Amino acid sequence: MTTPNLSQPVLIASVAWPAHKALAVLVAVAVLLGALMATATAQFAFALALAGGMLVSWIFAPRSPLTRSR
Repeated sequence: MTTPNLSQPVLIASVAWPAHKALAVLVAVAVLLGALMATATAQFAFALALAGGMLVSWIFAPRSPLTRSR
């Protein structure tokens, strides 16, 4: 078994994703599915799903040159 090369893009649905973003999406999906299956209350599952959605939107938000950290 070979070690994956994280400097190469990852193909998901025929789109080349940078490795860290592809990993972030997979982690967010796993967290959302785990929240829906393992939580006892719908409110907590909704809060985790909302937080996961906000995390994904923050990861993929277009960065403005004016707001980029220096």
